[in-house]
Amino acid sequence: MNNIDCGLIIRRQGNKRSESYAKICADSLEFSNMKHEYIDAIQNVDYKTAASQAGLTFTEEQFNKSKELKNSVAEHPECMEMGNACCTASHVKAWRRVVEIDKPCAILEHDAYVFKNFRNFEIPEDVLVHLGPRMRDTKTYVPRGRVRRLIRIPQSIGTHGYAITPKTAQKLIDGLESTGMVYGVDHYLFMSNACGLDIIAADPYPLICWSRESTMGDTPEHNPGFRGVWAG
Repeated sequence: MNNIDCGLIIRRQGNKRSESYAKICADSLEFSNMKHEYIDAIQNVDYKTAASQAGLTFTEEQFNKSKELKNSVAEHPECMEMGNACCTASHVKAWRRVVEIDKPCAILEHDAYVFKNFRNFEIPEDVLVHLGPRMRDTKTYVPRGRVRRLIRIPQSIGTHGYAITPKTAQKLIDGLESTGMVYGVDHYLFMSNACGLDIIAADPYPLICWSRESTMGDTPEHNPGFRGVWAG
């Protein structure tokens, strides 16, 4: 059975806002009778160090080769900013945990909010299962029921909630181990789909990403540097 085992919530340990958001996410999972586990985010390090802490490499040679790749960090240098770099590395860390658990998992950023238990369907191999859109608040959208079908979509915005199998997680890891960490996670997965895996959306969506003050610019903690409600 390829049903989701648990939700892996990426949070910034020691960042009060992130911990608060992650607790809301965890509570929503528990209310939906689903397990959760926290993934401590990689934070406050430069791009090369973030890659290393995720078990990847990023060399000058890899960067130069990435100039030939569509949607790489060479084309999107904003992906190399500290907040974005650590976000990408933290997702890689979560993928490695999926492989360790050896069961399908949902990977949730701290701003995800779950409305319905979504263990009622199996996660296909070699696909990214998008679990929910961005919304202004938790009252704007309420699903009418649990997931009834999966619909193929060309792309989506945000990595706040998706599900993968261990096999798919390993494919994502292998891709970046081969090239180095030359993609930001948004472009690697849903926005540009550089990983090349099919994207399918759960219908109705069981969760959303809700509007809140970003922690992406908190580098380090004494300098909040908010970057808007939609960034990280």
